[in-house]
Order: sequence, then structure tokens, then C-alpha cells
Amino acid sequence: GEFALQAGQLPEASRWYLQAAQASDDAGLAERATRIALLANDDAQATQALKLWRQRAPQSLAMRAAEAALALRKSDARAARRELEALLRDQDEMGWRYALTVLGSGGRDPNLAARLLGEFVEAGAIPGNLQAWLAFGGLAQSLDGPALAERIAGEAVRRFPAEPRVALLRASQLR
Repeated sequence: GEFALQAGQLPEASRWYLQAAQASDDAGLAERATRIALLANDDAQATQALKLWRQRAPQSLAMRAAEAALALRKSDARAARRELEALLRDQDEMGWRYALTVLGSGGRDPNLAARLLGEFVEAGAIPGNLQAWLAFGGLAQSLDGPALAERIAGEAVRRFPAEPRVALLRASQLR
């Protein structure tokens, strides 16, 4: 599996890693199999590997992010919303960062990611720190959601009026 991964043969690497994870009780191997299957765009193997990971390890931010990414790829908005909101509301600062990564790259439908991001803004689920608002504002821009980017920039200006980085976000959004 590792040789296939190093050679860039993601489907083959995914298959071998899943077989290895099924043959052992190693949670780390199940996690790696999940990540490789996601990279290989093999939802079926990712689902199997994630199930093994869930059985062998306590739920973690990384596991929640994998569950959210898989749900987004399957266009399961309800499951994606549940996992992403849990990440956003987690006390660990890494939670919102995982959510940002998943929304930015975890799905096949950028409109679904933009819609979910808008729902999180409406629900007040974006953490109250400047870095999070700047990051999600940038994500909204990359999702080609000008109205959403403007809403986020406006909220960031309201929350952090004296912060120069917010002014830069606003200027970037206007450009």
C-alpha cells in the first residue's frame, strides 16, 4: 500500500491500506486507510475504513472531519451539517480549522458547501475569534459566493471594527 501511495497510485494504495486495516486491530491504520480512500475519491472504501476507525478509536476531531467530508461527498447535507457544526462548536481551536478544510475541499458540490457555510453564519456557529472569521471569509470568496462573502465580511467588521486584517478582507472581497 505504501509503495502504491508513493508511486501516486491512489486507488491501489486505498485498496491495500483497507485490506491491512481489516486484517489488524490498529486504529492508526484504519485512520490512514480512511484518509487515503478519501484522497482516492473512493467513497465505498472510505466508508468501510471509517467504520473500522470508529470501532477502534474514540471519536476525535480528525474522525469527525472525515465523517463530514464523506457526508459532503455523498451530498448528505444533514450528516455533514451535524458533523461540521460539532467541529465548529468544539472547544479545541483545531475544530473550526478541520471544518474549514472540509468545507473547502471535502465535497463535490461547492453550492452545498456554500449553503452550509451560510447556515453556520446564520446560526452563530462560527467561533468568535478573528482568525476564524478571516478564514471563513476567504473560503466564501473561493466558493464564489459574493453575497455570502459580503455577509461574513460585514459581520467581521461589526465584531472586530479596529482590526486592520478585517479591512483587508473587506477590500479583497470588494475587489
